[in-house]
Amino acid sequence: MAFRYERKLLSYCEYMETQLAQKIRRGKARVTTEIPDIEVPAQNREKIEELRTRINGLVKDAESLAERGRLMESEKKMSQIEPLNEKIRDLSGEKYLHMTRTEFVCDVCGCLVTLNENDTR
Repeated sequence: MAFRYERKLLSYCEYMETQLAQKIRRGKARVTTEIPDIEVPAQNREKIEELRTRINGLVKDAESLAERGRLMESEKKMSQIEPLNEKIRDLSGEKYLHMTRTEFVCDVCGCLVTLNENDTR
């Protein structure tokens, strides 16, 4: 009698294990495939390169001004760089990087866990 019960229990446990493994596989596949690659158009790449050269020029100017002791003018040059960096982020799609998936699949139970979630599960 106990032997029959043990076989049923073993069969049920194996069934649950395969179901959980499938759930984990499906969850991991979903997490990895939902993030689309951000392709930067050629027109944007040209603008980005142009902005980077302007930034490099401003940095060189700011450094030379700082070396000559003209710190206020150097700071003004450096303050012109941040809006250009913001334009680069807009053109390259970096502003959407924070929207990438922040979830992963638990290897034990198969549930989706977000990175900012506490470890109570």
